[in-house]
Amino acid sequence: DAKSKWLKFTFIDEIKRMDLAENSGDVIDFAMDGKMPGEAEEVNSNDVNLKSQEELLKEQNQDFTNELSLYTEFYRQGDYNSALPHWKNIYNKYPKSHPNLYIQGSKMYQDFIEKAKTPEEKEKNLQELMKIYDKRAKNFGDKGYVLGRKGYDWFKYKMDENLEGDRHKEALKTGYEWIAESVNEQGNKTEAPVLVLL
Repeated sequence: DAKSKWLKFTFIDEIKRMDLAENSGDVIDFAMDGKMPGEAEEVNSNDVNLKSQEELLKEQNQDFTNELSLYTEFYRQGDYNSALPHWKNIYNKYPKSHPNLYIQGSKMYQDFIEKAKTPEEKEKNLQELMKIYDKRAKNFGDKGYVLGRKGYDWFKYKMDENLEGDRHKEALKTGYEWIAESVNEQGNKTEAPVLVLL
């Protein structure tokens, strides 16, 4: 039901409860340990810290400092697979720490999309990339600019899949809506690639 707040799974002698976020959709991936393989642990909303990077460093938040150091070092080396778990911890726990979190996260997921070995892997990474853009706009504003980047990446990665019929039309419509809204928000400040796509 759309009004459901949680799901309970029972497996032999073990019971797990999973809270549903708004707009969870009709398909829910779930593993009995509560997280899918390779994914960062879900963060309880009480554990989310909305302070900026400057504030977190000033108060010497050890968890943030350690995760930032590890993720930044792996990211600089181009080792995105090793950087990802540390990046995800900051992304989930400290969403307002710094805009670079989203810029660098986008870059990592673009790389994952380009190196994906299966269409399913590519699609999963593309959906994560779209979520990063949404979360960036939510936490740092500049919605028009972010929607332009989101739409650009949508067209870049989705439209090379040789979609046919209704799937092709739906993909075009989705990207077009983001691009059009970006232009409405940005006006004369719209980036050239976004205008070309429109």
